[in-house]
Amino acid sequence: MKEKLRVENQARANSMKPGKWVKSTCKMCLHTCAIECHVTPEGVINKIEGDPTSPSNRGKVCTKAITGIMRTYDPYRITKPMKRTNPRKGPKEDPGWVEISWEEAMTTVAEKVKTCIDRDPREFIAAITDFQKIYLWAWPACVGSANQFHVVGTYCGGAYHITAGIYNSCFAGVGDYKYCNYWIQIGGGDGFSSHLHVGAAQGHMADARARGMKVVCVEPRLSTTGSKADEWVPIRPACDRHFVLGMIHGLMYEHKIWDAEYLKWYANGGYLIRDNGYFKRSATETHKAPPGRPAGSMAWFAQRGMEKNKPMIWDPVDQKAKVFDDPTIKDIALEGNYEVEGERVRPAFQFTKDAYKEYTPEWAEKITSVPAATIRRIAKEFGEAAQIGASITIDGEVYPYRPVSCNWYRGAQAHKGGCMDNQSYILLNMMVGAYNVPGGMTGVVLGSAHMTWTDEPGLDGLIDPKPHQLHPEVPFSWPPNTTQLCELMPIGVDAGQLAFHTMREPEKWGLKFKPKVLCLYHSNTIWSMPGNVEVWYEILRNLEFIFAIELFHNETSTFADIILPDQSYLESWALLMCEPPVTEGLNCRQPVVQSPGSCRDGFDIMAELAERIGKLDIMNGVNAFITGLVHDPDLMLDVTKRYTHKEFLDRCGRYWTKTLWPPEKSIEWFMESGHNTIRRPPGHLYYVSNKYATSLLLRVLPRSTG
Repeated sequence: MKEKLRVENQARANSMKPGKWVKSTCKMCLHTCAIECHVTPEGVINKIEGDPTSPSNRGKVCTKAITGIMRTYDPYRITKPMKRTNPRKGPKEDPGWVEISWEEAMTTVAEKVKTCIDRDPREFIAAITDFQKIYLWAWPACVGSANQFHVVGTYCGGAYHITAGIYNSCFAGVGDYKYCNYWIQIGGGDGFSSHLHVGAAQGHMADARARGMKVVCVEPRLSTTGSKADEWVPIRPACDRHFVLGMIHGLMYEHKIWDAEYLKWYANGGYLIRDNGYFKRSATETHKAPPGRPAGSMAWFAQRGMEKNKPMIWDPVDQKAKVFDDPTIKDIALEGNYEVEGERVRPAFQFTKDAYKEYTPEWAEKITSVPAATIRRIAKEFGEAAQIGASITIDGEVYPYRPVSCNWYRGAQAHKGGCMDNQSYILLNMMVGAYNVPGGMTGVVLGSAHMTWTDEPGLDGLIDPKPHQLHPEVPFSWPPNTTQLCELMPIGVDAGQLAFHTMREPEKWGLKFKPKVLCLYHSNTIWSMPGNVEVWYEILRNLEFIFAIELFHNETSTFADIILPDQSYLESWALLMCEPPVTEGLNCRQPVVQSPGSCRDGFDIMAELAERIGKLDIMNGVNAFITGLVHDPDLMLDVTKRYTHKEFLDRCGRYWTKTLWPPEKSIEWFMESGHNTIRRPPGHLYYVSNKYATSLLLRVLPRSTG
């Protein structure tokens, strides 16, 4: 029907020019909506629409996607390599750019980078922020540097991603659009204005509202979400945690609503806690770490001789403490005070309940400005809507049914204490069992297939935590070896903004090095990082050499010595879907039109640089590890070969589809089809079902494979 309408439209006066439709993927934000681009016989894009075959964005795109045409044909694009001729750097200085050949540009960059890393790899620092080529974020590892000169956390979801990684090994979370009936939105725009796949999420939210889902928006301002919600709850800024603490108090003490079965068998609500806040552990039994776990995981530390004794629970039937995975457990106590080995202990739920005793709705009202009666009422509505004890059958499998979700994002946690904020919101969902079950809060992965949601068992019978979603945990080191001090932070997204301090006064922070060479790749550091802008100028002036891979000049690339012109997203390659809340699969980004001038794909630029400095084998090895190709001898990269981006993605696509969405599909298949997106099956979305309801030996329940 759509093709028929297009033919009819082409017959009208002033209609669209003849041409062809080419499938691709949007990059006007990071969320990879599937698109179709109409290309005229002259090779010009004159229309961008959503791909109607994609269940990800369901044929819809936002206004940003449509303006991709403007980005591609912007007259201010950089189309040839350029070098600075004015040594003075600053916002009021003319860099004196002159065009140079690719050979001169790459020779200069390679010489500067090699000299730097031969002297000390830690003197190389990078700001690489292209989400759709996220494997390139690891490129500095090719030269032995982990320094990061950009920020993900401050203006993103730093604390949010940490806690999602710890609690369910995901990068994000979202309410279950299909089954949720009561949705609390705190400081976020999911389904209305922003965050995860907004072009599609608005449709999913509209469908949910049409079937009767209630939305309560907690927000200081009358946002888009607030204006469209069933109820808007104005609140004093940065007090969202206190509002939720008041709700949890209401559920615990006044309404007495919680999902005991979930807290016992699928969470650690029954683990015994000593008065100092630590688990009460058995005296003799120790963990046996599973083999082959990645460096940085909890089990990895266990393998290195840091085994811990097992947490314990109280079995009220046998009236004794047992290790959490004892097969003789008959029941698990959630409340009460007990004595084990002469020490007072309380189940984690009781411990939490005692700690929350003071967080009454009246206490919360004084801080948040939200009336206590409102907090009390919303808590009751939320608890009752959870339908604790209900179940639902999906594809022949029985799941707990908890159709409520407390959803949040930046506005609720992007400030001091953000980690604590996130844990309170997660606890509200877990209190009523609305976590990784139909209707409740579900996990969202970061992107490409190699970053799939994992449910590996970790220590203490819980899911193996993944607080570091972008790389393995960095072991402690003093003095530090990174400008963002990641080795001093056992949890957290790399705090690139700390470069503001460490690069000014490295000695003060224990650094025995000072960065000399900077790589900028789609990263406007001055604009995106906090701190006095004049100080940032000084930091950039003090670097020996800066090279940038960019489409346009910006505040930071103005300080560069060499600029290498990248291709726009409508001229280059990618294969992923970033943070999909409802679907899974891969969207293909392919060149729709030719690049202007001599622009090159950023991947190809970095591959050539790696080859020139003698690090191509390391780059191929790193990329193969990140994408999983190391597990397939037939598709593993030849570390001595320089692959084009298309060739690399062909291997990735074949491997990912063969292992996750068979049969194996080539890049040519994706070029024709555009995507292999499907709605996430229940077995990839929910953890808890009747298949595993009686499991006692493994508290982390394996997913169904469908």
